[in-house]
Amino acid sequence: MSLPRVWVDERFVGQLNNTPRSAMSLKTGDTVSFSKNEIVDRMYMDAGKLKGNYSARAILKSVPPKDRKVLLLRFGLDFDF
Repeated sequence: MSLPRVWVDERFVGQLNNTPRSAMSLKTGDTVSFSKNEIVDRMYMDAGKLKGNYSARAILKSVPPKDRKVLLLRFGLDFDF
């Protein structure tokens, strides 16, 4: 979405700045809105590597490298940052 994004009646509202590949009914310039509960951070495995899960990636980037390695091993994660 392009800026400005706003919070209106407990919903995020913004305007698309590109044409979505999977939502065929939407196009560039359309206004969309969604709630916090509609936000999904998907993840999947591809050739043994975890893909997606950008929330965890962002959090792990802020963790000291020593602790990051422990967390990756503990949860069986293999990210390419």
